[in-house]
Amino acid sequence: MATGFAGVDNPLFFKPNCRMIFGDAKETLNSLVRQFAD
Repeated sequence: MATGFAGVDNPLFFKPNCRMIFGDAKETLNSLVRQFAD
């Protein structure tokens, strides 16, 4: 992944308890909610 808009890495992204989730926000969150609701 590239650095952010300011060219500075976000240290939170490198914490062991952090996960990246990629995709369309609405579709991705709806999918997550459905998984927990079942």
